[in-house]
Amino acid sequence: MPKKRRQDERPEAPSLAYRLGNQFTISLAIVLTDFGLSLMSRGEVETTWADIPVMVIHSLLIGVAVFLWLLAAVWLARKTGMKEGVAEGVMVLIFGLLGAGVEYGLIRGIERWAHTAALLIGVLAGWAMRIPPPESRKSK
Repeated sequence: MPKKRRQDERPEAPSLAYRLGNQFTISLAIVLTDFGLSLMSRGEVETTWADIPVMVIHSLLIGVAVFLWLLAAVWLARKTGMKEGVAEGVMVLIFGLLGAGVEYGLIRGIERWAHTAALLIGVLAGWAMRIPPPESRKSK
């Protein structure tokens, strides 16, 4: 028989190693998505073979930023004594503004929206991974 959870009990947060694994997967997905967005959003400009390495490097940098976001949030939580969820929210804001600022400074046109969206989705997806799944009604 499944163990019932009291209303005031909160499920145990996933370990940092588990969350880093999830964040790595999210980062990899963001790299691939961002590279695809780079190719698709260059509609008015012909893409040459010389553009491909730049797109790859740009996508990898966004993936690294998405991955490092979790480590920066954990560091901030430990340094300031904030709850991890709050520190992660602050880091979503910081990384989101930083990423948007970089994209808006480097890129023009629809591409900047695509890259900014990819970065924000990756960071928010990492934050959403810490929310425990809801219990099914059958287990109550």
